[in-house]
Amino acid sequence: MYALTADENAIHLERIAAAATESLQNSPYHAVRTVLCEWENGILFLRGKLSSFYHKQVAQETVARLKGLTPLVNEIEVD
Repeated sequence: MYALTADENAIHLERIAAAATESLQNSPYHAVRTVLCEWENGILFLRGKLSSFYHKQVAQETVARLKGLTPLVNEIEVD
């Protein structure tokens, strides 16, 4: 099995974060487009505020479908 170097891993994480952000930006749900994707210690966090738990779940499912993404923490607040 091939292990990524630190630089390769950083590039990989950047690509996944960009893909996550793009997926959210292309959502048919306008509210979901405001969600931020932020990496911390190899974990992708979804952050922001939405008006419903449904939109929170939509954002999570949109990002969770990405290939290569493992740890995901949904910290979206619902007003």
